[in-house]
Amino acid sequence: MYTKFPYGTSAENDQLLLPNGMLSVDVERKAIRLHDGITQGGFEMIGEQAYFEPPGKNWTTRTPPFDTTYIDFIQYGGGQWVMIRRNGSIATSPDGVNWTLISNQPISSRINGLAYADGLWVGVGNSGMIITSPDGLNWTIRSSNAGSNHLRAVSFFKGKWYIGRTYSAIHPTSDFVNWDTAITVSNFGHVVTSTNNEERLIMVDDSGKVASTEDGVTWTVRASGLTGSGGFHAHHADGRWVIVGSTNQISISAEGTNWNRVSFTSGGLAFYTVAYGGGVWLAAQSSGKIATSINGIDWEWNTVENIPPYIYAIGYHDGRFVAGGYNGTISTSP
Repeated sequence: MYTKFPYGTSAENDQLLLPNGMLSVDVERKAIRLHDGITQGGFEMIGEQAYFEPPGKNWTTRTPPFDTTYIDFIQYGGGQWVMIRRNGSIATSPDGVNWTLISNQPISSRINGLAYADGLWVGVGNSGMIITSPDGLNWTIRSSNAGSNHLRAVSFFKGKWYIGRTYSAIHPTSDFVNWDTAITVSNFGHVVTSTNNEERLIMVDDSGKVASTEDGVTWTVRASGLTGSGGFHAHHADGRWVIVGSTNQISISAEGTNWNRVSFTSGGLAFYTVAYGGGVWLAAQSSGKIATSINGIDWEWNTVENIPPYIYAIGYHDGRFVAGGYNGTISTSP
């Protein structure tokens, strides 16, 4: 996927106003600089036109720190990348390329949700498992009022952590020592994913319904336009909410309340994860295919090489996507 823009011969940087803000072109360095000052992607000249190539187009296979177990989470926070595979093993990396396996980690159950916020990593998983870490290296097991229920999602919102679990319950805490009374949301199923911005927190259940709150107390359940059952993944970035579904579905919202299903043919396979970075949305399918969008509305397939055949996790930081999935495989772009 390329974005084309005019190119001149003057020494000054050309500029173009894109949906995600101002973009400038450094012709000598062949770099794209977004409005936030971070260099993203690159471009090539064809005649008198420059073509921007965002991250997510070209991928490189990396050496994983794990054996053949699936990778479920790859995220960046607190100055480093953290990766968790399906059996609970954790690895860290400063750049998404070189990884170190943590030998002393306390996980005994599969992790279903991972988040970094307010200087803390938090992972939640099966049988009530909660782990926290200030640095991604040293992890502590926490107890909660969720019992042995499976915990499925975690988000930090307005000074508290909100953990969603099976049987429509949400558990808030500010410190993992003192827990608020569990919140039961009516007409809502098993929580499978969550995301938030500063104004709103949403959780998605296993039927695709969305429960949202602005204060952490009052929750409203709405249809997302997604159907089916099983895995959904939600992400908020660039002023837009996006949910991808296990039955080749994508739904978007500008404010997290009114949802519209995107008309997109994905070949009948599952979307496992969605991420945003460098002005581009990526949605990864179980076949290893990646769909891309610059606005979350219009999507197209990217033919890519050196990508895991089943992508369960994608993270982004400072111009780089990192993807992981089947058999412990890892790829980066660029």
